[in-house]
Amino acid sequence: MPMPRTHHDRRALLGVSQPLAEFGALLYLLSIPFARVVGAGPSGIPLAMMLAGLAGIAVRGRRRPIGGASGVVLFSGTYAISVLASSNVALSTSYASYVPLALLVFVVLRLTGHRPGAAERLQIVLGLVVAAISIDTLVQQVTGTSIISGEAPFRGRARGPAPHPNDLSLVPVLLPLVVFRALHSSRRWQVAVVVLLVALATVALISSQSRNSWLGLVVGLGCAALFSVRWRTLGIGLLGILTIGGMAFLLDLGDFASRSRTVLQPKTWERLGLWMVAIEMWKEAPLLGQGAHTFVDFYPGWLDRVSLPAWFTPERYSIPWAHNLYLESLAERGLLGLSGFVALLVQTGRSLLRDVREPSTRTRAAGTLGGLAAFLAMGVFDLTLMKDWVVLAMLLLAAEAANGDADPSRLRSP
Repeated sequence: MPMPRTHHDRRALLGVSQPLAEFGALLYLLSIPFARVVGAGPSGIPLAMMLAGLAGIAVRGRRRPIGGASGVVLFSGTYAISVLASSNVALSTSYASYVPLALLVFVVLRLTGHRPGAAERLQIVLGLVVAAISIDTLVQQVTGTSIISGEAPFRGRARGPAPHPNDLSLVPVLLPLVVFRALHSSRRWQVAVVVLLVALATVALISSQSRNSWLGLVVGLGCAALFSVRWRTLGIGLLGILTIGGMAFLLDLGDFASRSRTVLQPKTWERLGLWMVAIEMWKEAPLLGQGAHTFVDFYPGWLDRVSLPAWFTPERYSIPWAHNLYLESLAERGLLGLSGFVALLVQTGRSLLRDVREPSTRTRAAGTLGGLAAFLAMGVFDLTLMKDWVVLAMLLLAAEAANGDADPSRLRSP
């Protein structure tokens, strides 16, 4: 492609490149329910569109660095170090191969987030993703077969298009971003659609029997409503969720009652053995850790090296991750990797807390803050960066936090 020779040519190129890159990113996000959520490799068309769009933006020239990227750079740098210094480089590299694509989506969303209507287009896409996953999960629960994947529930637990019911934890992360932007609208039909979407997602997550998703749903929507200072919304939303949850508990829909009771039974805290092995791994390599995604090499072999409570019976079979995002970072990437991970989360949180104080950006920031709260809460019990959707969701939240004040009326295109 010949280089544009005039300022007008370059402006025209930018006018094509930015929509192309944005549409590629949105198309990729829209494909998530149809790519089994985990293991979603980059399809050729969205990837080509993002790369072509970025190439055009690069030719146009960018006078300013990408804002909000320092946390992402720190996370990516420490992550790369943990891969190179891994005790099993081949294993670490194989699972880390998705990270560049997630970073590409982050860059595209940052460079195109200031465009008029960009926030609304992203909201629609994320809403469609949540709707597709929720509806497919409910259909699977009722008929025994997923429309999208054609598969049956996992050991009696609905999972929709995902490989495992716990992968539906993506829904509580995305839902607040969709809900609180729509509630800011004066259009009644948008509010009605959002209420229906929350109900569908709630019932779908109950049928999945994923306790972590239940936690994320309540924390995410509750936090978003709290920071948006919409007390009526908070009350109505929590009342609706409690009503649906109460009915599910009384009727034991999706084994909701029995699964809920296990939370209070210490003997069912199967994560304890995983967490203690993760801490032992960190003790052996405190600075750099054992290497990204190497937990599977140490569990259950290292169970004999830790002192477990007499009443606890650990799971003695191969489990790929520590089921705690923070201990996973510490064990596999050490203090250096944990610092990079925390730096990204802190930068994201600070940006959102700043924007939530401003009336013009409060609702949008509150929704993203709810998604971040759900992510952080669920990270205590299950999430892992071994799963590509977790990396993508984390960087999506970071991009949205940095885009929070990208108001076209106040910003000019670069």
